[in-house]
Amino acid sequence: MIKKELIKKLVESSLRKDGAIDKKTAEFVIKNFRKRELKEFQRQLTIKIMEQTVTVSYEGVLSTSSKKEIESIFKGKRVNFIREEKMGGGLRIRANDIIINYNIADLIAGYVNSIN
Repeated sequence: MIKKELIKKLVESSLRKDGAIDKKTAEFVIKNFRKRELKEFQRQLTIKIMEQTVTVSYEGVLSTSSKKEIESIFKGKRVNFIREEKMGGGLRIRANDIIINYNIADLIAGYVNSIN
């Protein structure tokens, strides 16, 4: 069995900036890993992709200049912009396991809760 540390190093060395794995690594993993090792490889891959990716959700229109400004804040990470309906206006930023909500619906709910 291949140790978890080696699987983690394999993921780190083979993951490209676009979030994909190079073809040679994929072929090696498919041919040589057992089920348990494949699960660990997938787990480590998911963790690494989450560390390298920022997801910005918004409702309505987000200007090109705003997108560039957000990308400049998260240099070295891949930033995905997702337009969502019924979000309550504003912005939601997810970077790894941190979620920041800047939307009207949450702001109003916060005010209502603080009054009660």
